[in-house]
Amino acid sequence: MPANTQLEHRLVSTRAVLETYIGRVLPDWEQFARGTELVTVERGEVLVPSHTHHPFAYHVVRGMLKLQVSDGRIGRTVALIGENEFATCWTGLGMASYARVAARIVPHQRADPRLRPEGSPYSLVAIEPTTVLRATTTTVEALAERHHAWSILLSTVLATSIVRITAAVPEMHLTSPEERYRSIRARRPDLVERISQRELAAHLGVTEVGMSRIVRRVAAQLAAAEPGA
Repeated sequence: MPANTQLEHRLVSTRAVLETYIGRVLPDWEQFARGTELVTVERGEVLVPSHTHHPFAYHVVRGMLKLQVSDGRIGRTVALIGENEFATCWTGLGMASYARVAARIVPHQRADPRLRPEGSPYSLVAIEPTTVLRATTTTVEALAERHHAWSILLSTVLATSIVRITAAVPEMHLTSPEERYRSIRARRPDLVERISQRELAAHLGVTEVGMSRIVRRVAAQLAAAEPGA
């Protein structure tokens, strides 16, 4: 399929997803579409580097990305983003709305360099060969200034990110890596089968050796609990 045809086909699909997501028709779609392109990255390739201004958002067509945070010594996977999900690094966008919030928060938070693009510790990395639709967030902001539907989309995507973070915080801080592994097995068995133990270890915050021990222990316990075992 020619590249232009692929992009047009993907835009039709993305529009359907977004309009279903907010229950509204998105006007001036052509303006949004002009700022999009399909991008393919290989496994391990960095799509969005940390410590950079990167005013783009992504809709995953195929493959999987990880949102990673690192201090230069160790890295931790914060989220896994698969097909038909949206990904971006909020602190790197340089969005006017984000800047307004950052300017109004209390001084000690406003001074935190991690709130600025040059200090953002987040990056987006491909776990497997991945194709994404890339869109410019400056265009989305401009459309949101003129159209209520685009404003709803922007606020809904932001709210979705907040909800996911809020849901993940208790599990991250109040449960053990083994409990989190059991939870992922129950909720997303497809994910456990799909990604490597190395990626799973980074997501759960353990070493590869520790992850291997957890996997063996849980498998043995499940096998022992089966009828007739």
